[in-house]
Amino acid sequence: MWINEKISENNTENIFTVNVAGTDGDRIGLAEGNDSAKAFYPYGVFCIPPDNERAVVAKAGRTLCIIGCESKCDIPLKKGEIALYSSGGASIVLKNDGRVIINGHEFSSSDNP
Repeated sequence: MWINEKISENNTENIFTVNVAGTDGDRIGLAEGNDSAKAFYPYGVFCIPPDNERAVVAKAGRTLCIIGCESKCDIPLKKGEIALYSSGGASIVLKNDGRVIINGHEFSSSDNP
């Protein structure tokens, strides 16, 4: 992929992991170095990771960018399934067979009239 080629062309010090430490407006604090970073997510998805979560940070010029956090999801998934979850325990799971499970309540396409 293009991004892998770009990463290998540049030195790997531009991508590293660090613990998250609070927020300051639209920036997320980083535990090491007293820095903060801008978070980047897929369109329509936004989150603020809890303190001490492990984040992947890329350095683009002088800008630090969080491009993801380590997933600690304990929801059992099969290939192709998706889970959204919060640190408070709320979750939405999209199953391959069309079921949607919201906070443990199961819905399927047959539930619609």
